[in-house]
Amino acid sequence: SSFIGAVTTALAAFLGWMVGQAYDGSTLPISIGFACFGAAALAVTFITEGGRLFNSETGNIR
Repeated sequence: SSFIGAVTTALAAFLGWMVGQAYDGSTLPISIGFACFGAAALAVTFITEGGRLFNSETGNIR
């Protein structure tokens, strides 16, 4: 688990550096970063859950 933590921390630092390099004095780069990284996280969750987002094992959550 420490290896996974180190890798995810390094990846997060790299992605943060990329957003930081795009900084131009406005909030646009961080807004784009939030949107892109949020969409990527949702896509990874969707893929790993097998397309069953927000569903329980026995059926839909209501």
